[in-house]
Amino acid sequence: MLESNYKHEKLTALLRTELNEREFPGRRFHTIKYMMEHYGVSQATLSRALQPLFEDGLLYTVEGKGTFVADAPGTPDQHLTHGSPGVYCIFSEREVFERNGNPTDWFVLRDIIAGVTERGRELGWQVNLCPMKSDLNEFRQLAQRPDSVFIFTRYDVFEPLIRHCMQHHLPYSVYGIHTRLGKRFNHVWVDIAEATAKTTAYLLSRGHSRIAYLGSRNDHARYIGYKRALNAAGERAVREYCVHTPNGMPETAETLTKAFLSAHPEVTAMVCGSDLRASGAVKAALSLGRKPPAFAVTGVDNVDEIFSGQLRLTTVDLMRRNVGSELLRLAAASRDGKAPVSVKVETRLCNGDSA
Repeated sequence: MLESNYKHEKLTALLRTELNEREFPGRRFHTIKYMMEHYGVSQATLSRALQPLFEDGLLYTVEGKGTFVADAPGTPDQHLTHGSPGVYCIFSEREVFERNGNPTDWFVLRDIIAGVTERGRELGWQVNLCPMKSDLNEFRQLAQRPDSVFIFTRYDVFEPLIRHCMQHHLPYSVYGIHTRLGKRFNHVWVDIAEATAKTTAYLLSRGHSRIAYLGSRNDHARYIGYKRALNAAGERAVREYCVHTPNGMPETAETLTKAFLSAHPEVTAMVCGSDLRASGAVKAALSLGRKPPAFAVTGVDNVDEIFSGQLRLTTVDLMRRNVGSELLRLAAASRDGKAPVSVKVETRLCNGDSA
Protein backbone atom coordinates (compact mmCIF):
# COMPACT_ATOMS: atom_id res chain seq x y z
CA MET A 1 0.00 0.00 0.00
CA LEU A 2 1.35 3.44 -0.94
CA GLU A 3 0.93 6.26 1.55
CA SER A 4 1.41 9.72 0.12
CA ASN A 5 -0.28 12.61 -1.63
CA TYR A 6 2.04 11.76 -4.53
CA LYS A 7 1.12 8.13 -4.97
CA HIS A 8 1.61 8.18 -8.73
CA GLU A 9 5.21 9.43 -8.43
CA LYS A 10 6.13 6.76 -5.88
CA LEU A 11 4.45 4.10 -7.98
CA THR A 12 6.34 5.23 -11.09
CA ALA A 13 9.62 4.86 -9.17
CA LEU A 14 8.66 1.39 -7.90
CA LEU A 15 7.67 0.16 -11.33
CA ARG A 16 10.79 1.63 -12.94
CA THR A 17 12.97 -0.24 -10.41
CA GLU A 18 11.08 -3.44 -11.07
CA LEU A 19 11.56 -3.07 -14.82
CA ASN A 20 15.32 -2.66 -14.37
CA GLU A 21 15.80 -5.51 -11.87
CA ARG A 22 13.60 -8.41 -12.97
CA GLU A 23 12.62 -10.40 -16.02
CA PHE A 24 9.06 -10.61 -17.35
CA PRO A 25 8.23 -13.91 -19.10
CA GLY A 26 7.20 -13.26 -22.70
CA ARG A 27 7.89 -9.55 -22.03
CA ARG A 28 4.34 -9.31 -20.67
CA PHE A 29 3.97 -6.71 -17.92
CA HIS A 30 1.54 -6.74 -14.99
CA THR A 31 -2.17 -6.40 -15.76
CA ILE A 32 -4.02 -3.24 -14.80
CA LYS A 33 -6.18 -5.19 -12.37
CA TYR A 34 -3.16 -6.72 -10.65
CA MET A 35 -1.41 -3.36 -10.18
CA MET A 36 -4.52 -1.65 -8.84
CA GLU A 37 -5.08 -4.43 -6.28
CA HIS A 38 -1.40 -4.99 -5.39
CA TYR A 39 -0.59 -1.33 -4.84
CA GLY A 40 -4.02 -0.22 -3.65
CA VAL A 41 -4.44 2.60 -6.15
CA SER A 42 -7.20 3.83 -8.38
CA GLN A 43 -7.11 3.47 -12.14
CA ALA A 44 -6.54 7.22 -12.49
CA THR A 45 -3.48 7.09 -10.21
CA LEU A 46 -2.15 4.04 -12.02
CA SER A 47 -2.56 5.75 -15.39
CA ARG A 48 -0.57 8.75 -14.18
CA ALA A 49 2.13 6.44 -12.83
CA LEU A 50 2.45 4.47 -16.06
CA GLN A 51 2.53 7.47 -18.40
CA PRO A 52 6.23 8.34 -17.85
CA LEU A 53 7.17 4.70 -18.46
CA PHE A 54 5.37 4.73 -21.81
CA GLU A 55 6.95 8.06 -22.73
CA ASP A 56 10.43 6.74 -21.89
CA GLY A 57 9.91 3.71 -24.10
CA LEU A 58 10.03 1.20 -21.24
CA LEU A 59 6.51 -0.10 -21.88
CA TYR A 60 4.19 -0.37 -24.85
CA THR A 61 0.66 -1.65 -25.36
CA VAL A 62 -0.75 -4.10 -27.89
CA GLU A 63 -4.46 -3.63 -28.49
CA GLY A 64 -6.44 -6.55 -27.10
CA LYS A 65 -3.35 -8.21 -25.57
CA GLY A 66 -2.12 -5.93 -22.80
CA THR A 67 1.04 -4.12 -21.73
CA PHE A 68 4.53 -5.31 -22.63
CA VAL A 69 8.10 -4.54 -21.63
CA ALA A 70 10.34 -3.05 -24.30
CA ASP A 71 13.35 -5.09 -25.39
CA ALA A 72 15.88 -2.83 -23.72
CA PRO A 73 14.56 -1.24 -20.47
CA GLY A 74 16.32 1.96 -19.59
CA THR A 75 17.56 2.60 -23.16
CA PRO A 76 14.49 3.61 -25.18
CA ASP A 77 16.49 4.72 -28.25
CA GLN A 78 18.51 1.53 -28.58
CA HIS A 79 16.09 0.12 -31.14
CA LEU A 80 17.34 2.66 -33.65
CA THR A 81 20.58 0.78 -34.20
CA HIS A 82 20.05 -2.84 -33.16
CA GLY A 83 17.94 -5.77 -34.28
CA SER A 84 15.46 -6.24 -37.10
CA PRO A 85 12.68 -3.67 -36.92
CA GLY A 86 8.99 -4.01 -37.52
CA VAL A 87 8.07 -1.88 -40.53
CA TYR A 88 4.63 -0.26 -40.45
CA CYS A 89 3.47 0.82 -43.90
CA ILE A 90 0.68 3.31 -43.20
CA PHE A 91 -1.85 4.18 -45.88
CA SER A 92 -5.26 5.82 -46.02
CA GLU A 93 -8.31 3.65 -45.39
CA ARG A 94 -10.18 5.40 -48.19
CA GLU A 95 -7.66 4.19 -50.77
CA VAL A 96 -8.75 0.59 -50.28
CA PHE A 97 -12.15 0.67 -48.58
CA GLU A 98 -14.11 3.45 -50.32
CA ARG A 99 -15.70 2.23 -53.54
CA ASN A 100 -16.40 5.77 -54.77
CA GLY A 101 -12.78 6.91 -54.56
CA ASN A 102 -10.38 7.49 -57.44
CA PRO A 103 -9.82 4.05 -59.02
CA THR A 104 -6.18 4.94 -59.74
CA ASP A 105 -5.43 5.15 -56.00
CA TRP A 106 -5.69 1.40 -55.50
CA PHE A 107 -3.14 0.66 -58.23
CA VAL A 108 -0.78 3.33 -56.92
CA LEU A 109 -0.95 1.92 -53.40
CA ARG A 110 -0.60 -1.68 -54.58
CA ASP A 111 2.64 -0.95 -56.43
CA ILE A 112 4.14 1.12 -53.60
CA ILE A 113 3.42 -1.65 -51.09
CA ALA A 114 4.94 -4.20 -53.47
CA GLY A 115 8.13 -2.14 -53.60
CA VAL A 116 8.24 -1.80 -49.81
CA THR A 117 7.73 -5.52 -49.19
CA GLU A 118 10.27 -6.57 -51.83
CA ARG A 119 12.97 -4.39 -50.25
CA GLY A 120 11.88 -5.51 -46.79
CA ARG A 121 12.26 -9.15 -47.83
CA GLU A 122 15.80 -8.44 -49.01
CA LEU A 123 16.66 -6.94 -45.62
CA GLY A 124 14.87 -9.62 -43.63
CA TRP A 125 12.47 -7.05 -42.16
CA GLN A 126 8.83 -7.76 -41.37
CA VAL A 127 6.44 -5.37 -43.13
CA ASN A 128 3.06 -4.69 -41.52
CA LEU A 129 0.27 -3.05 -43.55
CA CYS A 130 -1.69 -0.49 -41.55
CA PRO A 131 -4.77 1.19 -43.08
CA MET A 132 -5.43 4.24 -40.88
CA LYS A 133 -7.14 7.57 -40.65
CA SER A 134 -5.14 10.66 -39.79
CA ASP A 135 -5.75 10.07 -36.07
CA LEU A 136 -2.80 11.13 -33.93
CA ASN A 137 -4.14 9.41 -30.82
CA GLU A 138 -4.45 6.11 -32.66
CA PHE A 139 -0.96 6.51 -34.06
CA ARG A 140 0.54 7.26 -30.65
CA GLN A 141 -0.41 3.75 -29.57
CA LEU A 142 1.39 2.32 -32.58
CA ALA A 143 4.39 4.59 -32.10
CA GLN A 144 4.99 3.19 -28.60
CA ARG A 145 6.03 -0.16 -30.04
CA PRO A 146 9.78 -0.59 -29.76
CA ASP A 147 12.13 -1.24 -32.64
CA SER A 148 9.78 0.09 -35.33
CA VAL A 149 10.03 2.24 -38.42
CA PHE A 150 7.13 3.96 -40.16
CA ILE A 151 6.44 4.45 -43.87
CA PHE A 152 3.69 6.87 -44.88
CA THR A 153 2.30 6.55 -48.41
CA ARG A 154 0.79 10.05 -48.44
CA TYR A 155 2.12 13.27 -46.93
CA ASP A 156 -1.09 15.23 -47.54
CA VAL A 157 -3.14 12.79 -45.42
CA PHE A 158 -0.70 11.96 -42.62
CA GLU A 159 1.14 15.23 -41.95
CA PRO A 160 0.30 15.30 -38.16
CA LEU A 161 1.58 11.73 -37.75
CA ILE A 162 4.75 12.48 -39.69
CA ARG A 163 5.49 15.52 -37.56
CA HIS A 164 4.99 13.37 -34.46
CA CYS A 165 7.71 11.05 -35.77
CA MET A 166 10.01 14.01 -36.37
CA GLN A 167 9.41 15.47 -32.91
CA HIS A 168 10.02 12.15 -31.15
CA HIS A 169 12.93 11.05 -33.36
CA LEU A 170 11.10 8.00 -34.66
CA PRO A 171 12.52 6.50 -37.87
CA TYR A 172 10.23 7.19 -40.82
CA SER A 173 9.94 8.00 -44.51
CA VAL A 174 7.08 9.52 -46.50
CA TYR A 175 5.91 9.65 -50.09
CA GLY A 176 5.51 13.33 -50.93
CA ILE A 177 3.75 12.24 -54.13
CA HIS A 178 4.57 15.03 -56.62
CA THR A 179 6.03 17.55 -54.17
CA ARG A 180 9.55 18.06 -52.91
CA LEU A 181 8.87 18.60 -49.21
CA GLY A 182 12.12 20.26 -48.19
CA LYS A 183 15.32 19.33 -46.37
CA ARG A 184 13.74 18.50 -43.01
CA PHE A 185 11.64 15.61 -44.35
CA ASN A 186 12.83 12.10 -45.17
CA HIS A 187 10.84 11.67 -48.36
CA VAL A 188 10.46 10.32 -51.87
CA TRP A 189 8.75 12.22 -54.67
CA VAL A 190 8.03 12.08 -58.40
CA ASP A 191 8.28 15.08 -60.73
CA ILE A 192 4.86 14.99 -62.37
CA ALA A 193 5.62 18.01 -64.57
CA GLU A 194 8.46 15.98 -66.02
CA ALA A 195 5.97 13.21 -66.88
CA THR A 196 3.69 15.37 -69.06
CA ALA A 197 6.73 17.07 -70.56
CA LYS A 198 7.88 13.63 -71.73
CA THR A 199 4.57 12.77 -73.39
CA THR A 200 4.35 16.20 -75.04
CA ALA A 201 7.93 15.94 -76.33
CA TYR A 202 7.14 12.47 -77.67
CA LEU A 203 4.13 13.78 -79.63
CA LEU A 204 6.23 16.62 -81.02
CA SER A 205 8.87 14.10 -82.12
CA ARG A 206 6.13 12.22 -84.01
CA GLY A 207 5.33 15.31 -86.07
CA HIS A 208 2.36 16.69 -84.12
CA SER A 209 2.27 20.46 -83.66
CA ARG A 210 -1.34 21.20 -82.80
CA ILE A 211 -1.41 19.46 -79.43
CA ALA A 212 -4.25 19.99 -76.96
CA TYR A 213 -4.25 19.44 -73.20
CA LEU A 214 -6.93 17.87 -70.99
CA GLY A 215 -6.39 18.13 -67.24
CA SER A 216 -7.49 19.63 -63.95
CA ARG A 217 -6.16 23.20 -63.64
CA ASN A 218 -3.98 25.65 -65.54
CA ASP A 219 -1.69 26.02 -62.50
CA HIS A 220 -1.20 22.28 -62.01
CA ALA A 221 2.28 20.76 -62.44
CA ARG A 222 1.00 18.43 -65.17
CA TYR A 223 -0.13 21.40 -67.27
CA ILE A 224 3.14 23.21 -66.54
CA GLY A 225 5.07 20.23 -67.91
CA TYR A 226 3.00 20.32 -71.11
CA LYS A 227 3.75 24.02 -71.61
CA ARG A 228 7.42 23.52 -70.76
CA ALA A 229 7.86 20.93 -73.53
CA LEU A 230 6.07 23.11 -76.08
CA ASN A 231 8.25 26.10 -75.19
CA ALA A 232 11.41 24.00 -75.44
CA ALA A 233 10.39 23.08 -79.02
CA GLY A 234 9.65 26.67 -79.97
CA GLU A 235 5.88 26.13 -79.81
CA ARG A 236 3.37 27.83 -77.57
CA ALA A 237 0.36 26.65 -75.62
CA VAL A 238 -2.81 27.86 -77.33
CA ARG A 239 -5.43 28.82 -74.78
CA GLU A 240 -8.27 27.42 -76.85
CA TYR A 241 -6.50 24.04 -76.95
CA CYS A 242 -6.48 23.64 -73.16
CA VAL A 243 -9.46 21.96 -71.50
CA HIS A 244 -9.58 22.08 -67.70
CA THR A 245 -12.00 20.23 -65.45
CA PRO A 246 -11.73 19.09 -61.81
CA ASN A 247 -13.63 15.91 -62.69
CA GLY A 248 -11.04 13.35 -63.76
CA MET A 249 -13.37 10.47 -64.61
CA PRO A 250 -13.35 8.92 -68.13
CA GLU A 251 -17.01 9.75 -68.79
CA THR A 252 -16.40 13.47 -68.29
CA ALA A 253 -13.25 13.35 -70.41
CA GLU A 254 -15.16 11.60 -73.19
CA THR A 255 -17.89 14.23 -73.27
CA LEU A 256 -15.43 17.14 -73.20
CA THR A 257 -13.21 15.61 -75.88
CA LYS A 258 -16.12 15.06 -78.28
CA ALA A 259 -17.13 18.70 -77.94
CA PHE A 260 -13.55 19.90 -78.24
CA LEU A 261 -12.71 17.91 -81.37
CA SER A 262 -15.92 19.04 -83.04
CA ALA A 263 -14.86 22.65 -82.43
CA HIS A 264 -11.15 22.12 -83.26
CA PRO A 265 -10.77 19.46 -85.99
CA GLU A 266 -7.27 20.79 -86.76
CA VAL A 267 -5.91 19.35 -83.50
CA THR A 268 -4.00 16.09 -84.10
CA ALA A 269 -2.99 15.09 -80.57
CA MET A 270 -4.06 15.42 -76.95
CA VAL A 271 -1.93 15.28 -73.82
CA CYS A 272 -4.00 14.13 -70.84
CA GLY A 273 -3.01 14.70 -67.24
CA SER A 274 -4.00 11.17 -66.22
CA ASP A 275 -4.75 7.77 -67.70
CA LEU A 276 -8.38 8.07 -66.60
CA ARG A 277 -8.81 11.20 -68.70
CA ALA A 278 -6.84 9.66 -71.56
CA SER A 279 -9.13 6.63 -71.66
CA GLY A 280 -12.17 8.90 -72.09
CA ALA A 281 -10.38 10.95 -74.73
CA VAL A 282 -9.47 7.81 -76.71
CA LYS A 283 -13.04 6.59 -76.63
CA ALA A 284 -14.33 9.96 -77.84
CA ALA A 285 -11.76 10.17 -80.63
CA LEU A 286 -12.51 6.66 -81.90
CA SER A 287 -16.25 7.40 -81.92
CA LEU A 288 -15.51 10.36 -84.21
CA GLY A 289 -13.31 8.30 -86.50
CA ARG A 290 -10.10 9.92 -85.21
CA LYS A 291 -7.63 7.04 -84.95
CA PRO A 292 -3.90 6.87 -84.25
CA PRO A 293 -1.41 7.68 -85.58
CA ALA A 294 -3.33 10.50 -87.31
CA PHE A 295 -4.83 11.44 -83.96
CA ALA A 296 -2.82 10.60 -80.83
CA VAL A 297 -3.61 10.57 -77.10
CA THR A 298 -1.20 10.23 -74.18
CA GLY A 299 -1.78 9.77 -70.46
CA VAL A 300 0.13 9.66 -67.19
CA ASP A 301 0.09 6.97 -64.44
CA ASN A 302 0.45 3.67 -66.32
CA VAL A 303 -2.71 2.04 -64.94
CA ASP A 304 -3.86 0.31 -68.14
CA GLU A 305 -5.24 -2.54 -66.02
CA ILE A 306 -8.28 -0.38 -65.26
CA PHE A 307 -9.34 -0.36 -68.90
CA SER A 308 -10.39 -3.14 -71.23
CA GLY A 309 -11.36 -3.37 -74.88
CA GLN A 310 -9.61 -0.22 -76.09
CA LEU A 311 -6.18 0.91 -77.29
CA ARG A 312 -3.22 0.39 -74.99
CA LEU A 313 -2.25 3.86 -73.85
CA THR A 314 0.99 5.65 -74.48
CA THR A 315 1.65 6.88 -70.98
CA VAL A 316 4.28 7.58 -68.32
CA ASP A 317 5.11 5.00 -65.69
CA LEU A 318 5.67 6.74 -62.35
CA MET A 319 7.77 3.76 -61.21
CA ARG A 320 5.81 3.21 -58.02
CA ARG A 321 7.62 -0.01 -57.07
CA ASN A 322 10.81 2.03 -57.08
CA VAL A 323 9.04 4.56 -54.86
CA GLY A 324 8.24 1.81 -52.35
CA SER A 325 11.78 0.46 -52.42
CA GLU A 326 13.24 3.93 -51.84
CA LEU A 327 10.80 4.56 -49.00
CA LEU A 328 12.09 1.53 -47.12
CA ARG A 329 15.70 2.44 -47.87
CA LEU A 330 15.18 5.93 -46.44
CA ALA A 331 13.38 4.55 -43.39
CA ALA A 332 16.38 2.28 -42.77
CA ALA A 333 18.72 5.27 -43.07
CA SER A 334 16.53 7.23 -40.65
CA ARG A 335 16.70 4.32 -38.20
CA ASP A 336 20.50 4.50 -38.35
CA GLY A 337 20.40 8.17 -37.41
CA LYS A 338 21.21 9.63 -40.81
CA ALA A 339 19.98 13.08 -41.79
CA PRO A 340 16.72 13.42 -43.78
CA VAL A 341 17.08 12.90 -47.53
CA SER A 342 14.96 13.87 -50.54
CA VAL A 343 14.91 11.26 -53.32
CA LYS A 344 13.37 11.93 -56.72
CA VAL A 345 12.29 8.76 -58.55
CA GLU A 346 12.68 9.01 -62.31
CA THR A 347 9.68 8.37 -64.57
CA ARG A 348 9.60 6.28 -67.78
CA LEU A 349 7.72 6.77 -71.05
CA CYS A 350 5.75 3.67 -72.11
CA ASN A 351 4.88 3.45 -75.80
CA GLY A 352 1.40 2.13 -76.52
CA ASP A 353 -1.10 2.09 -79.37
CA SER A 354 -2.81 5.41 -78.63
CA ALA A 355 0.01 7.61 -80.01
